Amino acid sequence: MIQTQHKVPIHLDQPDKFILNLTGRQTIILALGLALGYMAFNAFDYSSTLILLVPALLCFALCLLLAALLAFIRVKHKDLEQWALITFMFYASPRRYLWQAEHTVIPSQGDLLPVDWPSDEEQKGQQEEW
Repeated sequence: MIQTQHKVPIHLDQPDKFILNLTGRQTIILALGLALGYMAFNAFDYSSTLILLVPALLCFALCLLLAALLAFIRVKHKDLEQWALITFMFYASPRRYLWQAEHTVIPSQGDLLPVDWPSDEEQKGQQEEW
């Protein structure tokens, strides 16, 4: 009998690498951070004076830094956007739960139907038959 060897897949919980050894999620977040930084940089009119170049560069660097933090930081095996969603759901959900009985309608005396209850002797006879 011929025994064949099979490779056992490992690292199944690792995300696939996309570009420059980054995952697809990291690539998209960094691209969005770069685009937002570029838009913030262009929002300043630094062509007339060079003094506005410093805040423009700071806004660009801040957008890039926030994108890098969001892309690379994981806390307890969860990404920061997952923690943001967990925090939002925690504060959006109610803190106290108040039990309220369902509203029951008590019928008035005229709404009651007469019921013929079996007498005690009839009940005993029925129990003996069972």
